[in-house]
Amino acid sequence: YDGSKIREALTRTSNIGAWHGAGLVGSIRVLSDGYLFAVVSEILVDPTYQRRGIGRELMRLAMEGAPRGALFLGAQPQSVAFFKRIGCTLGPVGFVMRRS
Repeated sequence: YDGSKIREALTRTSNIGAWHGAGLVGSIRVLSDGYLFAVVSEILVDPTYQRRGIGRELMRLAMEGAPRGALFLGAQPQSVAFFKRIGCTLGPVGFVMRRS
């Protein structure tokens, strides 16, 4: 990845971090138009800090700014149980379109 392009991309999203001292142990990134739609593009928690409520709190904080009180997200198979545990409901199937 190009560091300058990553910095620019991060300025266009809401980014919430979870810190332990000076170390970042979790983060969530939300893309939104501010009125109609918000999507969680990434939520990450350092594996040594998982199962301590950090991911749940990051999602709660993200929901505070979600338009219409809804966040949309896709989940990797290993994360489905987490999202169900915190009260997310399964929505319709998603798709990915890529340039050929």
